[in-house]
Amino acid sequence: MSGFRFPAPEAIWPILLKNNIRTEQDLIDYVEKHPLRYDMGEYYGFLWRELTERRVFLFYQLHLNNGKKPFLKHFNPSRQRNFLDKGIVYEESLKAYARINITTHLMDKGNPQYDYFKSIIAEEPDAIDHFFSNFSERIKNGLRQAGVESREELIELVRRTGLVGVHQIGKKSKDEILAYLGMDLEELFTN
Repeated sequence: MSGFRFPAPEAIWPILLKNNIRTEQDLIDYVEKHPLRYDMGEYYGFLWRELTERRVFLFYQLHLNNGKKPFLKHFNPSRQRNFLDKGIVYEESLKAYARINITTHLMDKGNPQYDYFKSIIAEEPDAIDHFFSNFSERIKNGLRQAGVESREELIELVRRTGLVGVHQIGKKSKDEILAYLGMDLEELFTN
């Protein structure tokens, strides 16, 4: 296995030999022209189920990143499977996911890779996590149940309901939300 810039892990040798992958270009062609590749959801599901194919994909990413550790390699196999299940394979795909979904369900704070994970989306201005980091768990849960994921949606909720009857939002929570918005109810209804 000398046609690669980086040594091929022994675990993937059978796939490399079976598919006549002897050079870096063969590897790139194998991954990028994979029959399932036309449907990324199906392809990542395939990688989620097939550990050896996932290792080939990570080896491919190592070459694409010029030896820099691929994103998924920072995490253990079960976490890799979780990310693949959500279509997250690169740092950019995690950032894109964070713009649409809250990421706290992907990894809990006790995980050893949590700080690395959070550092990736720290500079993503539109990450939903940033909005929720302003509130207590009680308010986060209430806002999620109300379908609120941004400052604009929160302002609309306040204008529509005055925060009356919103699950888990009482007087103390209402005060915290208004302090976050930097407005009082009267200002919200006059602007």
